[in-house]
Amino acid sequence: MNRRFIGIVLPCLIQLAPICTGGQLPDTLSALLENHCLDCHDDLETKGDLDLFSLEWNLKDPHTTDIWVKVHDRLASGEMPPKKKSKLSQGERVAVVAELAGRIIEEQETVALKQGRSVSRRLNRFEYENILRDLLFDPYLKIADLLPLDGKVHGFAKVGTALDVSHVQVDAYLDAAEFALRRAIDFPAEKPASTIRRYHAREQQVMWRGTGNAGWGRQALSLDGLQINDEDSFTKNRFDRAKEGEAYPEWPEDASVAIFRGAYTPYYYGFNKFKTPLRGNYRFRLKARSVLRQTDYVDWEGEEEPRFYPNLVLDAKRRFPTPINDRIFPGKRSEPVKVYSSTLAEPNIQSTLPIGVFEAPPDAPQIFKLEAFLEKGAMVQLDCMRIPSPMLPALPHTIQKSDPDGYPGVAFHWLEVEGPIIEEWPPTSYRQLFGELPYEEKEGRIETLSAQPEKEAHDLLQRFMQRAYRRPVAPKEFNRFYAYAKKLLRNGDRFTDTMIATYSAVLASPEFLFQCSQPGELDDFALAERLAAFLGESMLDERLRELAENKKLRNADTLRSEVDRLLDKPESERFVQRFLDSWLKLDEINTTDPDRELYPEYAGDWWLVDSIVAESRLFFTDLITRNQPARNVVDADYTFVDERLARHYGIAGVYGPSFRQMPLAKQSPHGGILTQASVLKVTANGTVTSPVLRGVYVMEKLLGDPPPPPPPSVPAVEPDIRGATTIRELLAKHREDPSCATCHKKIDPPGFALESFDVMGRWRDNYRSLNEGHKRIEGVGRSGNEFVHYLAKEIDDSGKMAEGDRFKDILDFKKLLLRDEEAIARNLTEQLLVYATGAPVRFADRDEVAAILEKSRASQFGVRTLIHEIVQSPLFREK
Repeated sequence: MNRRFIGIVLPCLIQLAPICTGGQLPDTLSALLENHCLDCHDDLETKGDLDLFSLEWNLKDPHTTDIWVKVHDRLASGEMPPKKKSKLSQGERVAVVAELAGRIIEEQETVALKQGRSVSRRLNRFEYENILRDLLFDPYLKIADLLPLDGKVHGFAKVGTALDVSHVQVDAYLDAAEFALRRAIDFPAEKPASTIRRYHAREQQVMWRGTGNAGWGRQALSLDGLQINDEDSFTKNRFDRAKEGEAYPEWPEDASVAIFRGAYTPYYYGFNKFKTPLRGNYRFRLKARSVLRQTDYVDWEGEEEPRFYPNLVLDAKRRFPTPINDRIFPGKRSEPVKVYSSTLAEPNIQSTLPIGVFEAPPDAPQIFKLEAFLEKGAMVQLDCMRIPSPMLPALPHTIQKSDPDGYPGVAFHWLEVEGPIIEEWPPTSYRQLFGELPYEEKEGRIETLSAQPEKEAHDLLQRFMQRAYRRPVAPKEFNRFYAYAKKLLRNGDRFTDTMIATYSAVLASPEFLFQCSQPGELDDFALAERLAAFLGESMLDERLRELAENKKLRNADTLRSEVDRLLDKPESERFVQRFLDSWLKLDEINTTDPDRELYPEYAGDWWLVDSIVAESRLFFTDLITRNQPARNVVDADYTFVDERLARHYGIAGVYGPSFRQMPLAKQSPHGGILTQASVLKVTANGTVTSPVLRGVYVMEKLLGDPPPPPPPSVPAVEPDIRGATTIRELLAKHREDPSCATCHKKIDPPGFALESFDVMGRWRDNYRSLNEGHKRIEGVGRSGNEFVHYLAKEIDDSGKMAEGDRFKDILDFKKLLLRDEEAIARNLTEQLLVYATGAPVRFADRDEVAAILEKSRASQFGVRTLIHEIVQSPLFREK
């Protein structure tokens, strides 16, 4: 369209109607847009994807308000309109900014006065699970996966506008509630006796996955002391030596099975002859030591079938090493072993719980004592954490051959189990539902015996609802459920079934599912509910309930002491886990796996994956415990590592699976959440790293300045894994498009600064490629796969900030960010506020956020202080 024509008619259109559709635009803002903005941001030339000509003046619409807030911020910062193109005076700018801010705040406060900052919301699925765990005294109950996924706002499943309710969800809540309640009364009528039984490793069939000359290449050997018992290792009928119903013969004390592989589902090893008869606590004694295996090999030409790998399809030109002789020696070091229980929840789906970790010593076998909770029917499984887990059956010995000193393993002798350890009978979970009423076992189920069904239903239901509800129970609420229970009883339903059905209805009712309060200051129960959901992810504990009942919680000193108490409780781990999962996307840690060609050293390295998540949780917990400054989000002089993570970060002298706080060298790039491996993994796709994805993540999650989404017509920039072009070169071309340049000016610098970290967060100097590069790398990866890749171009992690400051590497970049520590603290505060209050931080909340920061300044914005000031602020104490 002819721009001259537009220039002639546009003034006429402006006189005939408001510049923006919707309500009447304020005069000062209308004049500003007409004189300084529409040349670049009208409906024809929408620079930055911003059309001010068509933008409605409708501050009741949240999306439209967000755009006007961005207009305000760009005006206030002086970024817009550009000084080169506009003669806007400072006085005019200040007047317009004040007018726009006042209008936005006025509208948002009017809404808050009527309905509060936050809307009523239902419990998310993890809160629901935790509440039922605490309500039924069943700390290992798993029902979150029975419920539909929750909607999210700013990454948090805490905001009412995203937590909708449908009949599908109500049905799921009913099913989950009944499952949890039935589980609470799933026990035998007679108290089981605690027994002690020993299970020898030689008797466990799953210990022998990988023995003999079937496809797994002798990854388990039978040992008598340090001597290989080949007869036992290859006896096909080893599991038939005892007649049906008879015990195995006594094994020599030094009899063991040595394992030379890590575990992965479905190929695991452990003590499968043991199955827990009842869920509960058990004590374990496990005897083990570390060993070293040396093997002689011959190379096999592809004309004949290899000795230990029949039916293997290989290229005829490949040479394959075949083991012909094994020798066992004491290990050179201790070997970490993870012990866990596994229950088959569904066909081919295992549900696991941790039991413990120990280090098998090299000098002599040692007995390790552990204690843990196990589900009914669980077996004990093992994982030699440091040893690779070959996923290709033909190649484990290829990995083992690469170690000239021998290949490490762990010799397991026996497992002794004592249990179940029962302190109370019947279980506490039964008494929470049926008090002291007697029971009997009928048709394989517990049936409660009631002499006065309606009266006892009344008393039990009243007690249950008082605990389940996070506030006093109104008489009409109780009467509704009691009427339902009486109806079932009068229809002839069994007393137990009646109460389970009624309890399920309570646990799926709006009064239970929703957090509801009135606009204005929260009463004591609503405040207690919000505090429990924030720092415990659950229901009110006894202390909070007592304070709420006595109307003492709203006292500032009491509230402060309660925050400290809740942060010091073990349940605060729930808060740390869920907050980091949402804020940093740590719940996506297993969404991608490193490519086995480009990154073969990471294949099947579950120890590393577990360790990088543990580091972030321990680090954030420490920020709270020791009230460390918020700047540690960007950089810190310490972190928490175990042996695997220390090796990943290049830190020497750390051995074993236990985490410890470790000072970092002055020039270490790994300090702070910004460069922790967990963050760097969730911002990569497993094959390549992208400065765009990482840059957006840093701006949104750590700097609180999320960029707008890209225009739909602009394709994403995909890294070149062939190695011909670097991502920096591709982005330079991408920025030639004016519609992309503005945002990438902010996005790219943090992404470039992180380019020296690979897809798992380890430091690198060069890219890797599949097709070309200056150095060819080949070998066998952790999973047993052969790989070939190349070292490609050197990485350039320098850049230029949008404000013009340059940095030469990640250390320089961190220094630039830490020039404004308050900005880092402000973002963390706002992230915590969304999580704590269930409402996004509004424009009208900015003064309160500033007040929180000001009160935290003396502590250098200590994270614990920030939490305290958030809870004391009107943003938390009012709806």
